[in-house]
Amino acid sequence: MRAILQKRALRFVLLANVVSMLGSGMNSAAVAWHILQATHSEMALGTLAVLQTLPAMRCCPSQCDHRS
Repeated sequence: MRAILQKRALRFVLLANVVSMLGSGMNSAAVAWHILQATHSEMALGTLAVLQTLPAMRCCPSQCDHRS
């Protein structure tokens, strides 16, 4: 890991990835908050969570397979 962090370009990529992940997390939280404030419905919030999870489950089915 030290050898990777010694390369300046890779440090920038790592930092950009961290910033991107933080932004995505804040966006997800803000959308969930907005849905809850607008609808006052836990069902709508649950539907949002399922709809946000489906693309990841479709793209990575092996990650969701508990038999392995």
